[in-house]
Amino acid sequence: MEKTNKIHESFTLFYLDLDNLKKINDQLGHNIGDKVLIEFGEKLKQTVRETDIVCRMGGDEFVILASGCNREKADLFAKRILNTLTSPIMIHDEELYISTSIGIYVSNGEDNRQSPELMIKLADDALYIAKNNGKNRYEFSNDYQ
Repeated sequence: MEKTNKIHESFTLFYLDLDNLKKINDQLGHNIGDKVLIEFGEKLKQTVRETDIVCRMGGDEFVILASGCNREKADLFAKRILNTLTSPIMIHDEELYISTSIGIYVSNGEDNRQSPELMIKLADDALYIAKNNGKNRYEFSNDYQ
């Protein structure tokens, strides 16, 4: 019931995609790629607040749902995510460097009547703009609507 009282609260949806996981899978095998995904997920869980939700959408895509997060906080949080991922992931005594691209949808609380599918699509569209602009960066969906 508490969650329904917060229906007008702002939140941010971060849509993340690992850059170049296909290259790791091709060069080192899918077993190593799977371990990279697990380690990436663990790094994400250590980066978010206790109240945030992290989930893997499939493949190499993850979503973070952060409540009470406006555009300014989202900007800082996205920078923190990218900064956290600058340290290598250790797999079988080998350092693997990964990066991620992030698409961000910021809800102001008033647009919460939008369908979840539309919100995810807007964040996903921003993600591909980030990828097309060089990867290892983030873009806001609001900038391109």
